[in-house]
Amino acid sequence: MSVMRVIIGTGARLANPDAAHLRASFAERHVPLPGPLAEALARILVAPQPMLDPVWGRAFGMMVQSLGTSGAVASQKLLKEAMHRFLLVVAEPVLRRAAVRAGVLALAGTGSGPEISEAEGKIIREVDAALRDPQVMGQPFWVHAALDLTATALRGTRARARLTADAFPDQIDPALAALVFLNPPDFGGDPRREKIQRKARQVSAQRRAGIRPKEGGVAGILQSRQFDDLPDALMSELILPRSLFANKLVHEGILVRHRPPRRDPRRDLLTLMLHQAGPGDGMGVLVQAAWADAVIRLRVALFQMGLANSDLVWSGPGAALHLGCQLDLPGIERYPPMRIAGKARADMLMRSGLYPAHGVLPRPAAVAQEDELATRLRAGLLPLARSLGRDVHHVAQDYGRRFVLVSLPHQGRQAPDWAEIRARQSAVLDRDLGRCHRACLTWTRRGNDRPPVLIGLADGREPLEMTPPEPGSSGEGGTLATFMGQLVLFIMDVTLEALDVAEA
Repeated sequence: MSVMRVIIGTGARLANPDAAHLRASFAERHVPLPGPLAEALARILVAPQPMLDPVWGRAFGMMVQSLGTSGAVASQKLLKEAMHRFLLVVAEPVLRRAAVRAGVLALAGTGSGPEISEAEGKIIREVDAALRDPQVMGQPFWVHAALDLTATALRGTRARARLTADAFPDQIDPALAALVFLNPPDFGGDPRREKIQRKARQVSAQRRAGIRPKEGGVAGILQSRQFDDLPDALMSELILPRSLFANKLVHEGILVRHRPPRRDPRRDLLTLMLHQAGPGDGMGVLVQAAWADAVIRLRVALFQMGLANSDLVWSGPGAALHLGCQLDLPGIERYPPMRIAGKARADMLMRSGLYPAHGVLPRPAAVAQEDELATRLRAGLLPLARSLGRDVHHVAQDYGRRFVLVSLPHQGRQAPDWAEIRARQSAVLDRDLGRCHRACLTWTRRGNDRPPVLIGLADGREPLEMTPPEPGSSGEGGTLATFMGQLVLFIMDVTLEALDVAEA
């Protein structure tokens, strides 16, 4: 283990008092800040366009490169709100890492030394390398920094607008951020995944075309002169001679079976993800990351099906988020949902409205286990009810289809029983949601030295067991990308299957 040399000296005198103050304050925390870097840091804190700074502004380029987005992390105006946070989440870690790589800790203090200039030069070179290559600090570091600064900026703007800022806690979950942006799922190139739920798309097309299915039976017999009612004409009318039938259709009307019109709900599909994993649950983080990837694909798939009046809701310990399916993206009508990758995937994640709220660490809350599901349901319906201007108890009834996916660790010693789990959840969910399609993701441990098994349960499906790769494994049991791909496909499949079940 190498020993770091500590050098204390006055360094070069700084003309900018803000830069001198920054150097002194960093030295108090044993963080080296050479004079040129201190002046650049003082300059970027007050710059109207921080991304254009030739020194520290390159950090934003590292964030964009690590996230994989095609544009900036956020606007220049928005990021100005988070520059005070830049000192803690970017400048200080980069400087500490530079000191470690240089093997010298040059601090500005009361003494003087001839080696201070040479030591600061080494640190400046290491900082320059860290701001040119994202691998020096590591891509997870820059992804975490990007989401942290965005959350801080949004909290500042909401505070000025007199809105609540508690929706964005101070801490971003670095593991979740790395899973979502740096570990995209692998679907194995299955060609069947190119055609998502063709049956559901045909049902939607029939509804949009005005075709009336045989729903609710016959309510009576009436006379009609509309050509569209010919399929419902009585047999006694159809046996008439052609000329007599045409004359009757034009002048008197024929007898047809009266079928009430199809129920036309205000909205299409409501998807609720109720996440009950506690802080520090590794499998819960994997499920949360998989849902984030699945939801951007579901939005495209539902939009292409003509179900743009659908809503996707996340309700977990951190925050409740509502995403609509009204997409305004050029060419999205023919974009295959399962081929969303690279910059397109990163852009959709950042522009969906999920981040940074979806990536925050949840605050500890004392919620009774028997009340946790009801708490998650109410928290998820509240933002939806506000956006639609509806009462929280009746907003779910506006949807033609409803789907609920619950994720939680398994508490019993026996294997999870879907009938028992569903009956226990129905007592809470049926009151506000009524009849809906159900699914559950639960995980149970196999021992302290082995990862838990994730079990997917759903109506009309056999249980699906998914095992994440063990830490340090060489890949014989599958990779993390393969596991995430399997989990994303399960979430998408059970969600779209709700479109094909009988209506409530």
